[in-house]
Amino acid sequence: MVDCSKVLRITLARGFGFVKFFKILEYRFSQRDQAERDLKRSLEEVASENGELSSKAQEMLRKFDTMINSSYVERYWTSTRVNEEREKTRSEEIISNEKEEQHFFNLKSNIAMEHDVASNSFRTQILERLNKKDSVDTFFQDPSD
Repeated sequence: MVDCSKVLRITLARGFGFVKFFKILEYRFSQRDQAERDLKRSLEEVASENGELSSKAQEMLRKFDTMINSSYVERYWTSTRVNEEREKTRSEEIISNEKEEQHFFNLKSNIAMEHDVASNSFRTQILERLNKKDSVDTFFQDPSD
């Protein structure tokens, strides 16, 4: 399990903000509420410590509602949602193509089997006729041959 507070400390130390925190922890759009809770909890934890990052965390907590609803954060979540939908569409397209290809090969296999059955039936009919003809021909053959 990832230590969100540790990630937040690194993020704050490097001068980054909310979006970088979300990116580092790779939250999906469906996890937005959880991501915001984790961020707030981590900010509270860092703010309660004695250190240079605690003042940054306290300031972010005071502005949390404004910052979490900022256009920058909203664009991040919109982008995340679009990327997830694009990924889902690609996956569905790949599956659809694989099903189509599988269907094509099944059809080819069925056609080949039908051809084999028809060919075997035709071969059997010819052999039966040849066998009948051979038995009639041998019956009427001159015994001296």
